Amino acid sequence: MTIFEDQTSGTRAKRPGLDKVLAKLGPGVVLVVWRLDRLGRSLSHLVEVLKVIEAKGAGFVSLSESIDTTSAGGRLVFHMMAALARGKYAIEHIMPRKWLAHWPLPSNIEDGERDRTIHTLGNLTLLTGKLNSKVSNGPWLGSEGKRSGLEAHDVLMLNRELLKGADNEWTDQAIRERTLELANTITQIWPVPPNHKSGFTTDKPIKRKKIQLPDLINGGLLVPGMPLFPRIGKYSDKVATLLPEGQIEINGTVFDSPSSAAYNITGKGTNGWWFFLTDQSSKTSLRNIRRSYIDNMSVDVEEDDELDDDEDDE
Repeated sequence: MTIFEDQTSGTRAKRPGLDKVLAKLGPGVVLVVWRLDRLGRSLSHLVEVLKVIEAKGAGFVSLSESIDTTSAGGRLVFHMMAALARGKYAIEHIMPRKWLAHWPLPSNIEDGERDRTIHTLGNLTLLTGKLNSKVSNGPWLGSEGKRSGLEAHDVLMLNRELLKGADNEWTDQAIRERTLELANTITQIWPVPPNHKSGFTTDKPIKRKKIQLPDLINGGLLVPGMPLFPRIGKYSDKVATLLPEGQIEINGTVFDSPSSAAYNITGKGTNGWWFFLTDQSSKTSLRNIRRSYIDNMSVDVEEDDELDDDEDDE
Protein backbone atom coordinates (compact mmCIF):
# COMPACT_ATOMS: atom_id res chain seq x y z
CA MET A 1 0.00 0.00 0.00
CA THR A 2 1.26 3.46 -0.95
CA ILE A 3 0.03 6.67 0.74
CA PHE A 4 -0.05 9.96 -1.17
CA GLU A 5 -0.76 13.34 0.42
CA ASP A 6 -1.58 16.83 -0.79
CA GLN A 7 -0.80 19.65 1.65
CA THR A 8 -3.40 21.90 0.05
CA SER A 9 -7.13 22.35 -0.33
CA GLY A 10 -9.04 19.94 -2.54
CA THR A 11 -10.37 22.98 -4.37
CA ARG A 12 -6.92 23.97 -5.68
CA ALA A 13 -6.27 23.29 -9.36
CA LYS A 14 -2.64 22.20 -8.84
CA ARG A 15 -2.34 19.11 -6.70
CA PRO A 16 1.01 17.30 -7.10
CA GLY A 17 -0.06 14.42 -4.87
CA LEU A 18 -3.14 13.70 -7.00
CA ASP A 19 -1.07 13.88 -10.17
CA LYS A 20 1.37 11.32 -8.75
CA VAL A 21 -1.34 8.89 -7.67
CA LEU A 22 -3.12 9.06 -11.04
CA ALA A 23 0.16 8.31 -12.78
CA LYS A 24 0.60 5.18 -10.63
CA LEU A 25 -2.84 3.73 -11.37
CA GLY A 26 -3.39 0.67 -13.54
CA PRO A 27 -5.45 -2.52 -13.80
CA GLY A 28 -6.07 -4.10 -10.40
CA VAL A 29 -5.00 -1.01 -8.45
CA VAL A 30 -7.56 0.61 -6.13
CA LEU A 31 -7.41 4.27 -5.07
CA VAL A 32 -8.84 4.81 -1.56
CA VAL A 33 -9.78 8.24 -0.17
CA TRP A 34 -11.29 9.24 3.15
CA ARG A 35 -13.98 11.44 1.62
CA LEU A 36 -15.08 12.43 -1.89
CA ASP A 37 -14.24 16.10 -1.43
CA ARG A 38 -10.61 15.07 -0.79
CA LEU A 39 -10.39 13.99 -4.42
CA GLY A 40 -12.27 16.54 -6.55
CA ARG A 41 -12.60 20.33 -6.60
CA SER A 42 -16.25 20.06 -7.66
CA LEU A 43 -18.74 17.42 -8.75
CA SER A 44 -17.78 17.82 -12.39
CA HIS A 45 -14.04 17.67 -11.56
CA LEU A 46 -14.64 14.61 -9.38
CA VAL A 47 -16.37 12.84 -12.25
CA GLU A 48 -13.49 13.70 -14.60
CA VAL A 49 -10.98 12.23 -12.13
CA LEU A 50 -13.12 9.10 -11.74
CA LYS A 51 -13.21 8.74 -15.53
CA VAL A 52 -9.41 8.82 -15.60
CA ILE A 53 -9.34 6.12 -12.91
CA GLU A 54 -11.79 4.01 -14.92
CA ALA A 55 -9.84 4.49 -18.16
CA LYS A 56 -6.72 3.16 -16.43
CA GLY A 57 -8.64 0.05 -15.38
CA ALA A 58 -8.30 0.89 -11.68
CA GLY A 59 -10.90 0.96 -8.92
CA PHE A 60 -11.95 3.70 -6.52
CA VAL A 61 -13.16 3.58 -2.90
CA SER A 62 -14.43 6.45 -0.74
CA LEU A 63 -14.63 5.33 2.88
CA SER A 64 -17.06 7.97 4.20
CA GLU A 65 -19.63 7.56 1.40
CA SER A 66 -19.20 3.74 1.11
CA ILE A 67 -18.62 4.03 -2.64
CA ASP A 68 -16.65 1.22 -4.24
CA THR A 69 -16.47 1.19 -8.05
CA THR A 70 -15.17 -2.37 -8.02
CA SER A 71 -18.74 -3.36 -7.04
CA ALA A 72 -22.01 -3.00 -8.94
CA GLY A 73 -23.36 -0.65 -6.27
CA GLY A 74 -20.44 1.71 -6.46
CA ARG A 75 -20.62 1.84 -10.23
CA LEU A 76 -24.32 2.70 -10.01
CA VAL A 77 -23.57 5.68 -7.73
CA PHE A 78 -20.81 6.82 -10.09
CA HIS A 79 -23.21 6.71 -13.07
CA MET A 80 -25.68 8.89 -11.20
CA MET A 81 -22.96 11.36 -10.24
CA ALA A 82 -21.76 11.56 -13.83
CA ALA A 83 -25.26 12.29 -15.10
CA LEU A 84 -25.82 14.97 -12.47
CA ALA A 85 -22.48 16.58 -13.23
CA ARG A 86 -23.41 16.98 -16.88
CA GLY A 87 -26.61 18.70 -15.83
CA LYS A 88 -28.46 17.11 -18.74
CA TYR A 89 -29.59 13.54 -19.09
CA ALA A 90 -32.57 11.62 -20.39
CA ILE A 91 -34.33 8.54 -19.06
CA GLU A 92 -34.70 5.93 -21.79
CA HIS A 93 -36.86 2.79 -21.83
CA ILE A 94 -34.56 0.05 -23.13
CA MET A 95 -37.46 -2.05 -24.40
CA PRO A 96 -39.65 0.70 -25.88
CA ARG A 97 -43.18 1.52 -24.79
CA LYS A 98 -44.17 1.10 -28.45
CA TRP A 99 -42.96 -2.50 -28.51
CA LEU A 100 -45.61 -4.01 -30.78
CA ALA A 101 -43.84 -3.50 -34.11
CA HIS A 102 -40.40 -4.96 -33.36
CA TRP A 103 -40.53 -6.81 -30.04
CA PRO A 104 -42.70 -9.97 -30.43
CA LEU A 105 -44.52 -11.06 -27.31
CA PRO A 106 -43.57 -14.61 -26.16
CA SER A 107 -46.56 -16.93 -26.02
CA ASN A 108 -46.14 -17.37 -22.24
CA ILE A 109 -46.36 -13.61 -21.49
CA GLU A 110 -49.55 -11.55 -21.58
CA ASP A 111 -49.51 -8.07 -23.09
CA GLY A 112 -50.54 -6.59 -19.74
CA GLU A 113 -47.56 -8.20 -18.03
CA ARG A 114 -45.19 -6.67 -20.56
CA ASP A 115 -46.86 -3.26 -20.23
CA ARG A 116 -46.03 -3.44 -16.54
CA THR A 117 -42.51 -4.82 -16.99
CA ILE A 118 -41.28 -2.13 -19.37
CA HIS A 119 -41.89 0.55 -16.73
CA THR A 120 -39.80 -1.16 -14.04
CA LEU A 121 -36.33 -0.02 -12.96
CA GLY A 122 -34.50 -2.75 -14.86
CA ASN A 123 -35.76 -1.42 -18.20
CA LEU A 124 -34.61 2.16 -17.60
CA THR A 125 -31.25 3.75 -18.29
CA LEU A 126 -29.71 7.22 -18.50
CA LEU A 127 -28.53 8.89 -21.72
CA THR A 128 -26.68 12.14 -22.36
CA GLY A 129 -29.37 13.01 -24.92
CA LYS A 130 -32.58 11.59 -26.31
CA LEU A 131 -32.54 8.98 -29.07
CA ASN A 132 -34.52 9.80 -32.18
CA SER A 133 -37.94 8.16 -32.35
CA LYS A 134 -36.96 5.60 -35.01
CA VAL A 135 -34.05 4.26 -32.97
CA SER A 136 -35.84 4.55 -29.63
CA ASN A 137 -38.78 2.44 -30.87
CA GLY A 138 -36.74 0.19 -33.16
CA PRO A 139 -35.65 -3.44 -32.73
CA TRP A 140 -32.78 -4.45 -30.47
CA LEU A 141 -30.35 -5.39 -33.25
CA GLY A 142 -29.41 -3.72 -36.53
CA SER A 143 -27.51 -0.62 -37.62
CA GLU A 144 -30.42 1.55 -36.47
CA GLY A 145 -31.41 -0.73 -33.60
CA LYS A 146 -31.68 0.08 -29.94
CA ARG A 147 -28.40 -1.60 -29.03
CA SER A 148 -26.43 0.42 -31.56
CA GLY A 149 -28.17 3.57 -30.38
CA LEU A 150 -27.15 2.95 -26.78
CA GLU A 151 -23.58 2.18 -27.81
CA ALA A 152 -23.19 5.29 -29.97
CA HIS A 153 -25.23 7.75 -27.96
CA ASP A 154 -23.71 7.56 -24.54
CA VAL A 155 -20.48 6.81 -22.69
CA LEU A 156 -21.94 6.01 -19.27
CA MET A 157 -20.51 2.89 -17.66
CA LEU A 158 -24.13 2.14 -16.72
CA ASN A 159 -24.84 1.29 -20.34
CA ARG A 160 -21.58 -0.59 -20.82
CA GLU A 161 -22.58 -2.91 -17.98
CA LEU A 162 -26.05 -3.30 -19.48
CA LEU A 163 -24.77 -4.15 -22.97
CA LYS A 164 -22.23 -6.69 -21.74
CA GLY A 165 -24.97 -9.18 -20.95
CA ALA A 166 -27.29 -8.38 -23.85
CA ASP A 167 -25.41 -9.11 -27.05
CA ASN A 168 -28.23 -10.57 -29.13
CA GLU A 169 -31.44 -9.74 -27.29
CA TRP A 170 -33.08 -7.78 -24.50
CA THR A 171 -35.89 -9.78 -22.94
CA ASP A 172 -38.58 -9.55 -20.28
CA GLN A 173 -36.50 -11.90 -18.12
CA ALA A 174 -33.42 -9.68 -18.52
CA ILE A 175 -35.48 -6.73 -17.30
CA ARG A 176 -36.64 -8.62 -14.22
CA GLU A 177 -33.10 -9.74 -13.39
CA ARG A 178 -31.68 -6.22 -13.80
CA THR A 179 -34.50 -4.77 -11.68
CA LEU A 180 -33.65 -7.15 -8.85
CA GLU A 181 -29.93 -6.44 -9.17
CA LEU A 182 -30.39 -2.65 -9.07
CA ALA A 183 -32.90 -2.83 -6.22
CA ASN A 184 -30.52 -4.96 -4.14
CA THR A 185 -27.68 -2.57 -4.91
CA ILE A 186 -29.70 0.48 -3.89
CA THR A 187 -30.78 -1.05 -0.59
CA GLN A 188 -27.19 -2.02 0.18
CA ILE A 189 -26.01 1.56 -0.34
CA TRP A 190 -29.01 3.19 1.35
CA PRO A 191 -30.38 0.61 3.81
CA VAL A 192 -33.69 1.25 5.54
CA PRO A 193 -33.07 2.46 9.11
CA PRO A 194 -34.18 0.07 11.88
CA ASN A 195 -37.86 0.40 12.80
CA HIS A 196 -38.43 2.91 10.02
CA LYS A 197 -41.99 3.13 8.74
CA SER A 198 -42.72 4.96 5.54
CA GLY A 199 -45.45 7.58 5.53
CA PHE A 200 -46.42 6.40 2.05
CA THR A 201 -47.43 2.90 3.10
CA THR A 202 -50.60 1.59 4.67
CA ASP A 203 -51.18 -1.40 6.90
CA LYS A 204 -54.26 -2.31 4.89
CA PRO A 205 -53.56 -3.71 1.44
CA ILE A 206 -55.39 -1.95 -1.37
CA LYS A 207 -57.61 -4.33 -3.29
CA ARG A 208 -56.90 -4.02 -6.98
CA LYS A 209 -58.92 -5.56 -9.76
CA LYS A 210 -57.68 -7.04 -12.99
CA ILE A 211 -60.05 -5.93 -15.75
CA GLN A 212 -60.90 -8.66 -18.24
CA LEU A 213 -63.49 -9.15 -20.99
CA PRO A 214 -66.23 -10.48 -18.63
CA ASP A 215 -66.07 -7.18 -16.70
CA LEU A 216 -66.66 -5.22 -19.90
CA ILE A 217 -69.59 -7.48 -20.80
CA ASN A 218 -71.15 -7.09 -17.35
CA GLY A 219 -70.62 -3.35 -17.61
CA GLY A 220 -72.62 -3.22 -20.84
CA LEU A 221 -69.67 -2.05 -22.95
CA LEU A 222 -69.41 -5.32 -24.91
CA VAL A 223 -72.15 -7.64 -26.12
CA PRO A 224 -71.81 -11.45 -26.39
CA GLY A 225 -71.89 -12.57 -30.01
CA MET A 226 -70.42 -9.31 -31.34
CA PRO A 227 -67.67 -9.54 -33.97
CA LEU A 228 -64.10 -8.51 -33.21
CA PHE A 229 -62.16 -7.29 -36.25
CA PRO A 230 -58.38 -7.62 -36.74
CA ARG A 231 -56.77 -4.18 -36.92
CA ILE A 232 -54.27 -5.22 -39.60
CA GLY A 233 -55.72 -5.39 -43.11
CA LYS A 234 -54.10 -8.63 -44.26
CA TYR A 235 -55.96 -10.48 -41.49
CA SER A 236 -59.35 -8.91 -42.29
CA ASP A 237 -60.89 -12.31 -43.05
CA LYS A 238 -60.10 -13.59 -39.54
CA VAL A 239 -63.09 -12.04 -37.77
CA ALA A 240 -63.49 -13.33 -34.21
CA THR A 241 -66.60 -13.67 -32.03
CA LEU A 242 -66.97 -12.64 -28.40
CA LEU A 243 -68.52 -15.42 -26.30
CA PRO A 244 -70.79 -14.89 -23.23
CA GLU A 245 -68.08 -15.93 -20.76
CA GLY A 246 -65.55 -13.46 -22.17
CA GLN A 247 -63.73 -15.95 -24.36
CA ILE A 248 -62.96 -15.35 -28.04
CA GLU A 249 -63.82 -17.80 -30.82
CA ILE A 250 -62.04 -17.99 -34.15
CA ASN A 251 -63.16 -20.61 -36.67
CA GLY A 252 -64.43 -22.91 -33.92
CA THR A 253 -61.39 -22.55 -31.67
CA VAL A 254 -61.90 -20.84 -28.31
CA PHE A 255 -59.26 -18.65 -26.64
CA ASP A 256 -59.18 -17.37 -23.06
CA SER A 257 -57.59 -13.98 -23.75
CA PRO A 258 -57.35 -11.39 -26.53
CA SER A 259 -53.60 -11.88 -26.88
CA SER A 260 -53.80 -15.67 -27.27
CA ALA A 261 -56.45 -15.15 -29.96
CA ALA A 262 -54.30 -12.55 -31.70
CA TYR A 263 -51.30 -14.88 -31.56
CA ASN A 264 -53.37 -17.55 -33.31
CA ILE A 265 -54.02 -15.13 -36.16
CA THR A 266 -50.63 -13.46 -36.57
CA GLY A 267 -48.38 -16.34 -35.56
CA LYS A 268 -46.35 -14.08 -33.26
CA GLY A 269 -46.71 -12.36 -29.93
CA THR A 270 -49.32 -9.64 -30.38
CA ASN A 271 -51.14 -7.34 -27.96
CA GLY A 272 -54.72 -8.59 -28.39
CA TRP A 273 -56.32 -5.62 -26.66
CA TRP A 274 -54.74 -3.40 -29.31
CA PHE A 275 -55.21 -5.87 -32.18
CA PHE A 276 -58.99 -6.41 -32.02
CA LEU A 277 -61.39 -3.63 -33.03
CA THR A 278 -65.02 -3.42 -32.01
CA ASP A 279 -65.73 -0.81 -34.68
CA GLN A 280 -63.71 -0.63 -37.89
CA SER A 281 -64.72 2.87 -38.97
CA SER A 282 -63.63 4.56 -35.75
CA LYS A 283 -60.88 1.99 -35.04
CA THR A 284 -62.18 1.54 -31.51
CA SER A 285 -60.17 -1.26 -29.94
CA LEU A 286 -60.73 -3.51 -26.95
CA ARG A 287 -58.07 -1.42 -25.24
CA ASN A 288 -60.13 1.73 -25.78
CA ILE A 289 -63.17 0.00 -24.31
CA ARG A 290 -61.20 -1.13 -21.29
CA ARG A 291 -59.91 2.38 -20.69
CA SER A 292 -63.45 3.75 -20.80
CA TYR A 293 -64.56 1.16 -18.25
CA ILE A 294 -61.70 2.07 -15.88
CA ASP A 295 -62.39 5.80 -16.21
CA ASN A 296 -66.14 5.48 -15.74
CA MET A 297 -66.01 3.02 -12.85
CA SER A 298 -63.08 4.72 -11.05
CA VAL A 299 -61.68 1.34 -10.06
CA ASP A 300 -58.22 0.59 -8.68
CA VAL A 301 -56.66 -1.70 -11.24
CA GLU A 302 -53.60 -3.89 -11.24
CA GLU A 303 -50.51 -2.23 -12.69
CA ASP A 304 -50.60 -4.34 -15.83
CA ASP A 305 -53.92 -2.69 -16.65
CA GLU A 306 -52.43 0.80 -16.66
CA LEU A 307 -52.29 1.42 -20.36
CA ASP A 308 -49.99 3.57 -22.47
CA ASP A 309 -51.85 5.96 -24.77
CA ASP A 310 -49.03 6.01 -27.30
CA GLU A 311 -49.38 2.30 -28.06
CA ASP A 312 -52.78 2.63 -29.67
CA ASP A 313 -51.12 4.05 -32.78
CA GLU A 314 -50.07 1.76 -35.57
